[in-house]
Amino acid sequence: MFLDLPRITVVTGHYGTGKSEFSLNLALFLKEGFDGKVYLADLDVVNPYFRSRGKENLLAEKGIKVISSGEAFPDVDLPYMPGTVSTILQDKEARGVIDAGGDPAGARVLARYAESLKEEKAALVFVVNANRPSTKTPEEALKFLRAIEGASNMKVTGLVNNTHLLNATGAEDIIRGAGVTKALSEMTGIPLLCNAVEEALVDEVPKEIGTVFPIRVHLKKPWEV
Repeated sequence: MFLDLPRITVVTGHYGTGKSEFSLNLALFLKEGFDGKVYLADLDVVNPYFRSRGKENLLAEKGIKVISSGEAFPDVDLPYMPGTVSTILQDKEARGVIDAGGDPAGARVLARYAESLKEEKAALVFVVNANRPSTKTPEEALKFLRAIEGASNMKVTGLVNNTHLLNATGAEDIIRGAGVTKALSEMTGIPLLCNAVEEALVDEVPKEIGTVFPIRVHLKKPWEV
């Protein structure tokens, strides 16, 4: 497996980074060639549009079980986190992806399970979109990263460059995002795991940016066809 990840991977990042899309693609990737159970826990209580649970039928067809937080209220101190998330922790033969909230308030739900996730040596992956106003530079991304670490009581263990402009994404966006994410990696010592690149653009980005993780865009806004 070109992505060396532990049994459980928690995905977080700024609102609009595409972390839910990455989470969905990662779950599908983990299921390929794996006969055991794969869970995708959707705990994103921040973004009302791009949620992993919206593709529950697709995931079910692939044999992936979706665990959803339901319609939680983002303005409460500790948004609802389903007890069934414990299933991922208890089923030692399964693999799990947890799509966490897109800001420190959303990431706070992880604090409840922080110690158990640490015992499992779970990965906490921080997704970077250098086209987002609050993470367009390594310094700005670092501030957001530290805020999420503080809220979740966990340490980020890997970085993912997922720089995009939705349908207007070009290779130049991905290349620039790789530079920002590499700089963030050098500042923190946190490894850059991969660059998430839509399949149609894979051949347009140079190998020098590092590991490429091809993705398909499954999540769209309700008004998009």
